[in-house]
Formats: sequence, C-alpha cells, structure tokens
Amino acid sequence: MNGAALAENVETYKRQSRRAHFGALAKVYDYTSKSEIGYLGDISTRGFMLFTNRELPDGGRRLVVIRLPRPSKDDIVVHAGIRISWQQQEEGDPRQYCAGCKIIALSPKDRLELLKAAKEFGISTS
Repeated sequence: MNGAALAENVETYKRQSRRAHFGALAKVYDYTSKSEIGYLGDISTRGFMLFTNRELPDGGRRLVVIRLPRPSKDDIVVHAGIRISWQQQEEGDPRQYCAGCKIIALSPKDRLELLKAAKEFGISTS
C-alpha cells in the first residue's frame, strides 16, 4: 500500500472510530518477552490503536498483555492475540509509529475483563 493510500485509511479509521481514548496510561506488553511494546491510543472490544517506538510487521500476529489502569482499584489486565492491520510512521519523528491492531483471540475470562472495562471506561462494543 502506498503512503497516500495508507494516510487515507488512517484518516478514515480515525473518523469512523467509536473507541475510548486513553492517554499514555494504558500499556501494552509482549506476552512472551514481557517487554513493553507501547501505549494504547484508543480501544474497543474489536481492536485498538497502539503508539510504539518500533516498526511492527504488517499483518504480523502476536500475543499481548493490555494493562488498563484504574485509580482506586486493581488494573484490568487482558491477554489477547492480535493482528497488525496497519501501521504509520509519525510525522516529524521517524522513531515513533502508530499501528491498528485487531483483536483476533481472547479467552472467555479475558473477554469478560474487556467487557468490564468497556462498561467502566465507555469502550465501544460494536
């Protein structure tokens, strides 16, 4: 996909998104290595936008841990299988990327945790 088409897809995605937006609070970790991948930009029960300082392979799949902080309670922790749907380098900073991640696998327990988060944070379930 060329740069113009990718930019158009990103803008369309942003306009159509009904996801809950997070600041730099909700972290995403690689399940296997336990290393931090980046931060959530927004999330729904179907996917999320990830801000990261590394290029991720388009169409790549990985297991991640999403940690959604809550001020007065324990964090909500969700383990998910994801697929990288798109990725774009941030303008002005070639070390930063944003990536669209589709959730492709959740255990019943993690689905329940994500639905709990959806209710609490106003995350779109459609």
